[in-house]
Amino acid sequence: MSDRVRDQLWELVQELDESAWDLQDAEAGDESAHGYANAFARARSVNALWYAIAVPITTETVLDCLYEVQAATGDLDALRTAVSRVLTR
Repeated sequence: MSDRVRDQLWELVQELDESAWDLQDAEAGDESAHGYANAFARARSVNALWYAIAVPITTETVLDCLYEVQAATGDLDALRTAVSRVLTR
């Protein structure tokens, strides 16, 4: 993957994080609002992709990618299952 693509993804992560933080402030105290949670998940998903296409792939980038995936989905058990399936092939 080109550095240009990773740079563009990083810019998108920054924009999505800013949007999430703005929504977090705007929704403070409103338990029914889901904008922040959705924006946070989008930012974490793009950040996971950013780590996934890192070159060279290192243990650290893999772990960072997995962290971002669980942060985006909130489903650590499903992530563990998926990783276990890959590792036991």
